[in-house]
Amino acid sequence: MLTLIFFCIFNFAAAADLTVGSYNIHQQGDMPGLALDFAQLKTIDVLALQEVQMDDGAGLVFSQSLLPLLKSSANYQWNFHCAQRVNQNSDGTWESLAIFSRYPLLKCGALPLEHSDIKNREAQWAVVQIPDARPLLVINTDHETSSYLTLGFPDRKKQLQSLVKHLKTCAQWLEPGCETWPTVITGDFNTSGVSLSSPLATLNEIKQTVSLLQTAHLEYVVPCPEHEPTFQSLWGSYQLDHIFIKNLRSSCRLSLKNRQGSDHLPIWSKLNQ
Repeated sequence: MLTLIFFCIFNFAAAADLTVGSYNIHQQGDMPGLALDFAQLKTIDVLALQEVQMDDGAGLVFSQSLLPLLKSSANYQWNFHCAQRVNQNSDGTWESLAIFSRYPLLKCGALPLEHSDIKNREAQWAVVQIPDARPLLVINTDHETSSYLTLGFPDRKKQLQSLVKHLKTCAQWLEPGCETWPTVITGDFNTSGVSLSSPLATLNEIKQTVSLLQTAHLEYVVPCPEHEPTFQSLWGSYQLDHIFIKNLRSSCRLSLKNRQGSDHLPIWSKLNQ
């Protein structure tokens, strides 16, 4: 009995210290600025990146620029990483998703997402082994569309629906029992409270996104006070980046207000079981 009590306490403590973050780095457009941002994000345990630039073959841009940048940042601790090419750009370069972790990544892969435009759409997943805790399933996604036929949310809705389908059938592409694992979905969902991008766009896309992911028993991590907008432009400030969790608890999510290297704000949340 004493051993069981000790394990439960230690298991909760390990999970309570877990911080998961997300950052759309806008194709590494400002490496010095990103260096400053990463130095401030040093307390994050698992960090998901979107719009990671890669070349057309060996990923030299990723390995020769971003990795050294991360390692040179203050208190570098993301010792494990995986990257997934998700879209080839018109100039031949590849756009990628990447997950960095201070804990071992047991498995990595990609999930094809249904979409209407000609660009490939995939979400990235990784299994993180937290010490003395159940495996953590992290899904990193970047929902967008370039289709002129389905401008805005209708096409992203297809991507969300296929992501939910993958979650409900994870035993088929991951392993039995994964439905009960602690799960985090994070990334750039490209949603807004009110969309004016198209007459076909759905109003209050955030609410629609939350409703869809709730069907897979995922909870929305609300922004902390004064941390709501994650994207700032001449047209206004929008809440595009989100965190969803299952079998975990979180009070709210934070953002790095004084970010330097992207037009998106990095976001993160402290999680526990």
